[in-house]
Formats: sequence, C-alpha cells, structure tokens
Amino acid sequence: MALRLGQILRGARWNYLLVEDLGNKSSSSSVFKAKILLQAPTPTPPTGQWSLTFHFMAVIKTTSDQNGLDMLKREHECYQNPAVRSSWHLRALYDAINVHGPSAARASYCLASEWMDCTLKDLSSEAHRRSRVLHKSISKAVLEALHVLKSQHLVHKYIENDNILISGIHGQCPTVRLGDLGLVHSEGFDNHPVQPFAMRTPEVWSGKGCFHRSGMWAFAVTVSCSIAIVCVRTDKSSFSIGSRLVLLA
Repeated sequence: MALRLGQILRGARWNYLLVEDLGNKSSSSSVFKAKILLQAPTPTPPTGQWSLTFHFMAVIKTTSDQNGLDMLKREHECYQNPAVRSSWHLRALYDAINVHGPSAARASYCLASEWMDCTLKDLSSEAHRRSRVLHKSISKAVLEALHVLKSQHLVHKYIENDNILISGIHGQCPTVRLGDLGLVHSEGFDNHPVQPFAMRTPEVWSGKGCFHRSGMWAFAVTVSCSIAIVCVRTDKSSFSIGSRLVLLA
C-alpha cells in the first residue's frame, strides 16, 4: 500500500500526519516527514531520551522491497535492546506501524523515528565544515554510539556521512545521532555487503568480518573526507588533513 501526503498513520505511541515527501532512498523505499499528532488532550513532550530535542515532527520510512523490509524489521528488533533504546547518541525510534490496505498483500510496514535536520553529507557550507564545535559534537556522539553497540557485541556495518544525523547546527551544542540501525549486526558479521569501499577496513577486505574497530576506522575515514573537502576547496597551500584532525581533540 503506497503512502500519500495527508495520510494519518496510527501508531501505538502517537499518530503521524504525512506532510512532506522526502523522496525515495531507493526505487522501492520512501521517506516522509510527518507531524506528530499527540493523542493526549494536552500536548506534552515525551520524557526520557527525547525530551530535550522533541520537535513534534518525525521521519517515516517504508519500503515495498523484501530486502528493505527485512532491514526495517532488523532496525526495529535492534531497538528492543534496552542499551540501544536508551542511548542519547542513536536515533530514537518512536513506533513500528503496520498500515493495512484492502488486502493483506497490500499492507505496508513503517518505522517512525526521531526527526533530524540534516546529515553530515548535506553540509555544503565551508563555515559548517570548519566548525570545531560541530566536529567535536559529531566525534563525541558517534564514538559514544559505537561504544554502546560494542557493549552489546553489535557492530554498525555501514558507517558513512549519510547516516550521521545532525540537528541544531547553528547552535553552540549541535545534536548528533547515528542512524540506520537496520545495518547493525552481531560482531564478526561478514556477509556482503559490509562497509562502503572507501571506508572498508583491512579485516573486512581479508574476510575476517566486521568488528568495533571496523566502525571506528570507517568513522575516521568519513570525518577525514569531510574535512579534506575544505582543504581542497579553500586552502591553496599544502595543508595536511592530519593538522585539521587536531580540531577534534
């Protein structure tokens, strides 16, 4: 069942009004921005993990592809782990919703998650890419997220700039989360695909599997590439990437 703008999805926690089509992440998956319709008589932000960043908006992901559906269900399963669910540094999951059409075959499965303003990939401003505050926030959040996964013997197999999520980018303390937890597996996972080519670690290349250190490597390459873009575009002298990385310390 295809979702449409103006449709209301009914979740266990809240209802969600689809207000903007954010486009397809693939030919078989769709992403929407949704307004949260609180079911309580008085609108009250939730407590706990989301209370400081709650904006009454959510992102809705759905797919008609079996592989994509398996990934959404794996993401939902990942959040059943209390350590994952309670982490400030992993994108919050609000609801898993089955949207039923006229027949069971046309049902859609959706995840409603925390709304974030942009991804690291979206940052094009040189001022943002040069920001010490932003890069420190990114480093702290992602490293803490990876530590949480390690504590549960889990690994994120596909760290890249598209799943490092940012809100409040103009503030003094940007909020950063790691997303796409459908890509989280048990440590040692070695089924294809594992990690983008540019971020792939030696142990993955050699077939030993993906581990905590693999995620650390992939994140280091991801953030280095982000910084390197500034060096290439704005620094005419031979300015090394390594000297830029000092800003993260």
